[in-house]
Amino acid sequence: MNIQTKIPTEIRLLPLEQLTLHPINPRQDVPDEDVQAMAESLAINGLVQNIAVLEEDGRFGVVAGGKRLRALQLLAQEG
Repeated sequence: MNIQTKIPTEIRLLPLEQLTLHPINPRQDVPDEDVQAMAESLAINGLVQNIAVLEEDGRFGVVAGGKRLRALQLLAQEG
């Protein structure tokens, strides 16, 4: 548990299909070219920074890492 915010924190591996953008995520609109550049970086370097999510009613909403989420979804589509 994070002492400052009193929000439970843990690292978990979640299927990409279970992640959606949470309404409080600041990156609701990201230019396609930025997503493509992030996807290229992820393909080369992997996911270096975690994606932060809130679990609500069994769903996981991304609150930090919206561009990374979109880039990962793009890579998954490309196979």
